[in-house]
Amino acid sequence: MSDDLRRSHIETDANDDPVSPDWILNNLDFGSLWDLNKINATVKSDYIRGSSPLVVADVDDNQPNLAAHIWTNFREKTGKEIDGVHSWDFGNRDDYPIGDRSLRGHGIHVSGSLSLVGVNTNDSIIAKNDFQANHLKTDANNNPVAPDRIPNDSDFANLWGLNKIKAPAAWHYTRGSKNVVVAVVDTGVDYNHPDLAANIWTNSREIAGNGIDDDGNKYIDDIHGWDFGDGDNNPTEDHPLGGHGTHVSGILGASGNNRLGVIGVSPNVSIMPTKHFSSSDTEGYLWDVPQGIYYAIDNGAKVINLSFGSSYFDQAQYDALKYAYDRGVLVIAAAGNSNQNTDTTPHYPANYDLPNIISVTATDKNDQLAYFSNFGVNSVDLAAPGVNIKSTLPNNQYAEWNGTSMAVPYVSGAAALLLATNPNLSVLDLRYALLSSVDQLNSLQGKTNTGGRLNVLKAYQQVAGNNNPQPDILTSTTVVASDASKIHIEAENYNNAYDITSGNAGGKYRRDLNVDIENTSDVGGGYDVTAIQTGEWLTYNVNVLENGFYDIQARVATGDIGQKQIKALIDNSQEQTLTFGYTGGYQSWTNAIAQGLNLSAGSHELRLDILTGDFNINYIDLIPTNIA
Repeated sequence: MSDDLRRSHIETDANDDPVSPDWILNNLDFGSLWDLNKINATVKSDYIRGSSPLVVADVDDNQPNLAAHIWTNFREKTGKEIDGVHSWDFGNRDDYPIGDRSLRGHGIHVSGSLSLVGVNTNDSIIAKNDFQANHLKTDANNNPVAPDRIPNDSDFANLWGLNKIKAPAAWHYTRGSKNVVVAVVDTGVDYNHPDLAANIWTNSREIAGNGIDDDGNKYIDDIHGWDFGDGDNNPTEDHPLGGHGTHVSGILGASGNNRLGVIGVSPNVSIMPTKHFSSSDTEGYLWDVPQGIYYAIDNGAKVINLSFGSSYFDQAQYDALKYAYDRGVLVIAAAGNSNQNTDTTPHYPANYDLPNIISVTATDKNDQLAYFSNFGVNSVDLAAPGVNIKSTLPNNQYAEWNGTSMAVPYVSGAAALLLATNPNLSVLDLRYALLSSVDQLNSLQGKTNTGGRLNVLKAYQQVAGNNNPQPDILTSTTVVASDASKIHIEAENYNNAYDITSGNAGGKYRRDLNVDIENTSDVGGGYDVTAIQTGEWLTYNVNVLENGFYDIQARVATGDIGQKQIKALIDNSQEQTLTFGYTGGYQSWTNAIAQGLNLSAGSHELRLDILTGDFNINYIDLIPTNIA
């Protein structure tokens, strides 16, 4: 995706490097495909995009839903040209992701070698991305019809990701609100798609077709958003390589219970399209992304979906996202599809160090990290479904695609549901609710900083409380602890610890030696453990009086703007991650909270592993709760 607003060249960042969508395509005829080895591609410019597995399949070259261009400059290991091989960038007839594309023009050239396994060179190579959308049926009064426990959307049975994140259970309590605006900054959206039309944002302050900027926002007749690629008021998908934004939109907010196609995570929402494809760009990059972000913020979006990425830091893009943070807008971004550690190989915009950004990677139906997905314990926040995701495509079509681009709108849709439940959530409260409620997965430990995959029901319960019966989840018979059994632990009263302060005797925090323990200015006085660094840890002996569920709450302070993470383990078996950001200073205190510890009466060990350092801890509380 891109940043510059010029029509004569591909979108680039401030360094003139192209920005690319994070998408991958699926073939509906899965059995006819052969895997290829990865391309060891070299890009002869400052822009480098990692490779991912190719797929070869029989393809109908006349398929109207596919747009193809010749894949050039690739050779077999023997050095012979591959004849009759095409690269397909969009459509609904391919299967596995291809991360590499032929990048032509402006000195950008991809070259490399292919290792083909059981491939007929007359077959076609299919490359794909991630997109889809849907819309909601309304009654005579234009009120949304609530989805049933099992919606009647014709492809609901194929939407495995919704059940994985507990969306149907959350729909018993909220199905979203048209008052929540989510911007899809992407390739455009087919806003006339029958599964999307009811959920497309309409600018009520603008009069359609009068040629006047009625609302004074500097965009004339912007009824459903804006086309920044061509500089007009029609953000629909009309590019031959289009489809990505429509696919993303369907995952986020396709209408539900309308007997059509699919249903989105938030089946009642307002989707604001900003289009960044240019009709003069035959390669299909995004143009002028920062202006789309500014437009979304200034016109009421509270969540921005960014399913694209680049390997280069772009100051203009960063400034736009900082503008979003300053105005309380949450940004959900794709971690990328290069199977790389973004702690060491950044992928922007997901890697911008701003507290309003959530970086999302992809998991499959078996809760495994998708083979193409980027990861990073410090830079990637959580996972969401991103393999074989069916959603909307332009011209009333649907298809399954793969990619972290597909995972992002699951989180964006979940954020929309939470804002419908509580419109007054701050951006940090919203982010915290999504990250602190994940389902912990073994496959994500050490891969994301929460170690978990999105669970929208738990996030809803955290925002709204848990006073109603909970469908679709197990009911615990554990006795709920009383308020009197709250457990308070002063941070300096550890049982054991590891402090990496240089020259520290015994590697411990020492009040008697003035090593990383100081007087606190927090309410109640006492001491706090200070200058806590990544890789350090502390353990505490905890005596629980009653069986029950407990929240863990740490009293923390930091003057650093980066996101902080503490992994809390009970008896090395249960774990939760506490997440927080800048608090205003190293003596400006706030609470970081995680839910879901199920403790039996008796003695336990609490261990705090510091995943991201540079903060202080005053105390830790274990607080009885009725929320599992």
